[in-house]
Amino acid sequence: MKQSAAQTKLPQQHPPPLSRSKDDLSWMPPIGAIFLIFNSIFAIYRSRDDIPTVVFIIAANIALAFLFWSIRAHENASKESKQKHKISIWSMATLLNVGFAWKARRASSSGWVHSSRRAPEIS
Repeated sequence: MKQSAAQTKLPQQHPPPLSRSKDDLSWMPPIGAIFLIFNSIFAIYRSRDDIPTVVFIIAANIALAFLFWSIRAHENASKESKQKHKISIWSMATLLNVGFAWKARRASSSGWVHSSRRAPEIS
């Protein structure tokens, strides 16, 4: 007895995995890391007299490195362990957001930008 095409079950086709070619952008993360390192070194040098700013720069770089590591680990993790990586990703992203908000608030209260300042009245 001959089976029709509708009755024949074919194995499910999956797309081929992404292959890494010579034209991919794998050279960009090291370039970005080098840029971040040099930028951080110069920021620390410019802020060498302001200890809280130096501590902020170092802490932000450590948190950013851990965030990137957590994202990479999440991409390579099994389904069972992805939740653990999600928690660390959200924690580092929140820590960075709070840190930058604190730094922006500190900068705005130091006299750079202050919306409550009024121009002196002319008599």
